[in-house]
Amino acid sequence: MIDLLVKNGPKRGHSLIKGPKDNFSRLFTTNLYTRVLSNIEKCDRDWFVYSKELDRIFYFCCKIFKKGIGRGQLTNEGFSNWGHVGLRLKEHETSIDHVKNMITCYELRLRFQKNETLDKTTQTLIEKEKYHRKKVLHRVISIIKYLAKHNLAFLSNFLGLVQMLAEYDPIIQEHVRRVTSTEINSHYLGHNI
Repeated sequence: MIDLLVKNGPKRGHSLIKGPKDNFSRLFTTNLYTRVLSNIEKCDRDWFVYSKELDRIFYFCCKIFKKGIGRGQLTNEGFSNWGHVGLRLKEHETSIDHVKNMITCYELRLRFQKNETLDKTTQTLIEKEKYHRKKVLHRVISIIKYLAKHNLAFLSNFLGLVQMLAEYDPIIQEHVRRVTSTEINSHYLGHNI
């Protein structure tokens, strides 16, 4: 799951410009997504996330890579004290834990982009399996659409169409082989789905 989160990165709501006001009329603004460095250079806090539902900010990498109980609200339950947000962000961004988590995030993302993860073969197998199952699902849906279009009974015709398609289609042929040899126990029409 972490690999998927790191690969895709955090999602930001681009429609949101400001959050709700707190008791002191302070609020989240998208200006917080930009960090101004000491040399006046601006950089995007690309791993910085605002939760509209919670009205809190988090550091994505610190949230997913923290070890044990993380220090500070930006790592745990989120931060929403908008009066002190600048100070807390600066403290957090210069902390050792934050730097380590950011390095871990960037290195993992880079390894994914170069396809050089430690479990490269496993990752390749997962991608192949995802591709295979997607193709099987497309074919199963096509069979179901055919049955519906021609107003044919599902139970008596579906399996026959799958078996007929398996004679010509290598993807369905492989799927049928896996199901009949009990190589896979859960399949699209099984009771475990």
